[in-house]
Amino acid sequence: MDLSSPVDLESGVARYELGPLLGDGGMGEVRRCRDLRIGREVAVKLLGPQQREDPEVRARFVREARIQGQLEHPAVVPLYDFGAWSDGVPYFTMTRVRGVTLREVLDVLAAGDAEFRARYSRRPVNRAGLGDHGAENPEAIARYSQRRLLTAFSAVCLAVDYAHARGVVHRDLKPANLMFGEFGEVHVLDWGVAKVLSSAGGAAGTRPVDAPNPIPSVQGTLLGTPGYMAPEAACGEVDTLDARADVYALGAILFELLTLHPLHEGTTLRGLLSATLLGADARASQRFPAANAPPELEAICVRATATDPAQRHTTARELSDAIERYLDGDRDLAVRCEVASTHERAARAAAARALAGGEGAEVARVEALREATRAVALDPSNEGAVQTITRLLLNPPARLPDEVQRELDDRTIRGRRGAARLGIYALLSWFLFYPLALAMGVRSWASLAAPFALHLGSLALAAWLWRSGRTRVRHALSLMAMSTLAIASLSGIAGPFVLVPAVAVMSAVFFTLHGNARTQGLVVLLSVLTVLLPFVFELLDLVDPAYTFQEGSITMHPRLFFLSPTATRVFLLATSVAVVLTPMFLVARLRDALADAERGLCLHLWHVRQMVPEEARQVISSPPAAGRSAVR
Repeated sequence: MDLSSPVDLESGVARYELGPLLGDGGMGEVRRCRDLRIGREVAVKLLGPQQREDPEVRARFVREARIQGQLEHPAVVPLYDFGAWSDGVPYFTMTRVRGVTLREVLDVLAAGDAEFRARYSRRPVNRAGLGDHGAENPEAIARYSQRRLLTAFSAVCLAVDYAHARGVVHRDLKPANLMFGEFGEVHVLDWGVAKVLSSAGGAAGTRPVDAPNPIPSVQGTLLGTPGYMAPEAACGEVDTLDARADVYALGAILFELLTLHPLHEGTTLRGLLSATLLGADARASQRFPAANAPPELEAICVRATATDPAQRHTTARELSDAIERYLDGDRDLAVRCEVASTHERAARAAAARALAGGEGAEVARVEALREATRAVALDPSNEGAVQTITRLLLNPPARLPDEVQRELDDRTIRGRRGAARLGIYALLSWFLFYPLALAMGVRSWASLAAPFALHLGSLALAAWLWRSGRTRVRHALSLMAMSTLAIASLSGIAGPFVLVPAVAVMSAVFFTLHGNARTQGLVVLLSVLTVLLPFVFELLDLVDPAYTFQEGSITMHPRLFFLSPTATRVFLLATSVAVVLTPMFLVARLRDALADAERGLCLHLWHVRQMVPEEARQVISSPPAAGRSAVR
């Protein structure tokens, strides 16, 4: 072709200086060009040698220039000039855009690291038709994360929606026709087969595109790129196509962006058209589960690529809004993860101070647990917070925190008051046996007065402890000392070896249950004294002996009662039954208390497990084994 430039009408010299070829397409070629009049680099598109004599192609070329020139949108490459070259070849000049096409980005991402530099070690042909090829800098392409691509894709949808508002349907949207600049620019390229809707009235604030009369198209003509064109376009329904055909193409592009695989896979035109007409399976989770496509975006793909146009998004803006709703949630997640990281670092530092011990360890432990819990609440996958919680649970403090100690003390006080009330019932039950004892016949009323007074005194002391709330150890020991004397006085009935040991066992169990480790020795000592004191008194002749041994037999000498046969049998039966049932009652009460405590502990652990991720649940899956706690 004649490369001489059109002459500038004012200066009479050449207007443009042609540069190297940037790319070629179906309706011409694009060259880098210098505008000599203004002194800037532009891109010029000219009809190719094979298309110059085709009236229909020339008409489409003119329509493309008119349509692109009237779409004044940041994503549409601005036109500067339109005319005929010196040899009559139509041309138009436009901004020289720089960046990479989505096709190039997806190819690099799909190639993987092994082929990364091998594929882009030299400059390949620019399939976009415009701009500098971005594959010379593969690292720049690698910066296109899915989030960044989705943001750019949403901008593309808005640009297409703008064109629709001006009454223009692109009809050839595909990754090769979408270019992304290094500074966030987005460009929709190649408006060569765009259709101007005859009924377009424009949207609010817009004016319909004024294009030449439409080029007559024969029904059944295919316009667009197989694999991205809508089913109605694949059928050749050129007259009824509307904006929803572009929505379908955008859905196909989104599917490929998420999976790095085309929506319709095929190597032949027939195969691609057949797959399009049969309907697309846009469920990325079913076709390419390894892609881990978010379900929200999968649902968008499924709707946008519906075979029936009525089931798709009504407008490209609606598609953009759906993407933005997802991105808003994604941005919120990113913010929460960032805040969670801040809490996790604070938790880790506090945990280190807590585990080091010393002054302030308790406050540091509380701070670490609160910060780690906040981090997990914001980001359940935060491994650092999970590890901090695990370390704190596996390394309890050597000394109980003051708050826990106070709670335990309160529980102990309530337990001792309950024990005092239970002691009242037990001491009252003793008085039920006095009528039976009286029925046996009283031998010495003076001797009977001592045990009666001791029992009555024990009852009064237990009632005073319960009503006054006095729960110190010395108060409990006072009650046990008086009870010991009362039990020892029962030796006047049948000696120190018949009834006294059984009652002493019941008393020892009772005070052991409601005492502590420090009083354990005193409980044992006082329990032994209930039997030992009466026996020692007999050895010292302070009281009459309770037993005599003669010719292999033992004779009992009661000091309090006559032991009449019938009354004595009833008395011994009643006391024996009471001695059997009372320890069972005390043990059952202990069992219920332990069961309630274990139930409460398990319930607390269940609540904690619900607040932490699965990774930390094994650490707190069951209560610590008895005797294994670090807290004593």
